[in-house]
Amino acid sequence: MRLDTGTILDGISTLIGGIDLGGTKIEARAYDDAMEEVSRRRIPTDTTSYQALLASIADQVSWLEDQGVTSTIGLGTPGLIHPETGRMLSANLPATGHALGADLAALTGYTIPVIKDCRAFALAEATHGAGIGYRNVIGLIIGTGVAGGHVINRTIPPDHNGQSGEFGHLPLPAHIVSELDLPILVCGCGLVGCFETLLSGPGLARLANHMTGQDQTAPDIWTTMPEVKSTWLRIAASLVGIISRTADPDVIMLGGGLGTAHGLAEELAEALDGELLAGTTPPRILPAQFGDASGAFGAAIYAQQDMLKGAT
Repeated sequence: MRLDTGTILDGISTLIGGIDLGGTKIEARAYDDAMEEVSRRRIPTDTTSYQALLASIADQVSWLEDQGVTSTIGLGTPGLIHPETGRMLSANLPATGHALGADLAALTGYTIPVIKDCRAFALAEATHGAGIGYRNVIGLIIGTGVAGGHVINRTIPPDHNGQSGEFGHLPLPAHIVSELDLPILVCGCGLVGCFETLLSGPGLARLANHMTGQDQTAPDIWTTMPEVKSTWLRIAASLVGIISRTADPDVIMLGGGLGTAHGLAEELAEALDGELLAGTTPPRILPAQFGDASGAFGAAIYAQQDMLKGAT
């Protein structure tokens, strides 16, 4: 069901819904027309089958409807979403090969725009968070994996296969590998030598083991192994340099477990020396504002933009 922008039901503005789909939980949040959160609900993700997954999401759609969301719901999800077919490629959900958005529409009666979760993060920050006031914005999540989103003028630009923002699967530069004596590892994506193998949370543990022979958790490494941290920062700065030479953003906002480590934005900005083209202005490096709220929030914003686009 679709309602025109500004529809009023019983004197109350129509609420907007956002759903953040993860491998273990599905979080739904309702927002008012000022994009202030009204209510939220979290349930476990049923990954026993694709039909069970659809039923879990539909349950959250039904809950949002009970809250007063009657027109606009967006869904953020991990994985790749083909921009033409809507079919997914997902490592952690039983949705590969399925057009999740179309199947949800058939099941619930709602048109539900689907966006990659890392793009939802970038969109939330660009429109309402740390990226306000910037035209060309990158959101970079460094956590269990490494990925992000690109926002220009508060919108997600179109791409060919839905894979833009897969920054973690860019290859480590040969000179960095040689200089720092880094291991070349097979990545979970099937490629070899990706940034994610050493830059993610698990990657930091691999790096520490390679450098010291010790098995430590990421928080312990961060606070007790300065040489490992310094090497990790050099790797991260190399990735930021590549992003700068390709997308040339005004600002890069950091999210994820490692990305939000205290002081990282400042330390990473300092580590950029020598990673950028001579004479260029470095992007601002800022911590994200919304944390784990960004998935549902960005999905709601994406759905709102889709509704407004359809009304013009």
